[in-house]
Amino acid sequence: MTVQLKDIVLKRVSLLIWDGKEISIWYAAYCDGRTFCPPVIFFDEMPETLQNLFSNWLKVRKLSVTMPPRLPRPGRAYFLDDVQSAIDGAELGSD
Repeated sequence: MTVQLKDIVLKRVSLLIWDGKEISIWYAAYCDGRTFCPPVIFFDEMPETLQNLFSNWLKVRKLSVTMPPRLPRPGRAYFLDDVQSAIDGAELGSD
């Protein structure tokens, strides 16, 4: 699956498995192949348990996480590294 907005292409490149559910990992690049931003995960594709975990992680850390700009798909997207940090923190029992 590929979504396009002018010069930016969004491609599903991998999956993250959370609580038995698949979550798409998206890669955004310019049409010429240059990286637009690091891999992202869309909030609306996260299972509710991961949405809650991630939202709580943001609240506890009092972070203003940067969201990718002008992706060719509507909705909130977060960088994979931030989502992974929230998951890793939950597994370790820390933030």
